[in-house]
Amino acid sequence: MVVAGNPAAAPPPPRSGTRRHRQPRPHTTAANPPGLSAQRDPVWGAYVNQLNREVQEVWQQVPIDRPYRVTVRLTLDRAGNLLDLQLAEPSGFADADAAAIAAVQQSAPFEPFPATATRDRIRVNLTFNYNLVEPGAAARDPGAKE
Repeated sequence: MVVAGNPAAAPPPPRSGTRRHRQPRPHTTAANPPGLSAQRDPVWGAYVNQLNREVQEVWQQVPIDRPYRVTVRLTLDRAGNLLDLQLAEPSGFADADAAAIAAVQQSAPFEPFPATATRDRIRVNLTFNYNLVEPGAAARDPGAKE
């Protein structure tokens, strides 16, 4: 399911000036760190790590009654603009899926690619793990099947 992707559709509003410093959010569970191959890549390692941190900093985790996992796939252009955003692996809980999508949308646009990058576009998968179960959380998705 494509959530946002048509560059002609309403893109996220551009940020002005320098990036603002965001405070860490210790009450959220971190999105998975980039895979080992991305971390060791001399061109993309630092870029993907930074992208992951930026998304994690704005991620608004929803109350949950059991662990959920959401994977989103995003495509960026050389300037760091979000070209495509898809729900690659939904959790089965609409609020958790929406929070993951919103975190990417709110983080965009990202930094431009490293000067040494030869690609004009990259595709990145980010996985969000909801592990902090709140006792008595009323986080049931009425549309989800048990």
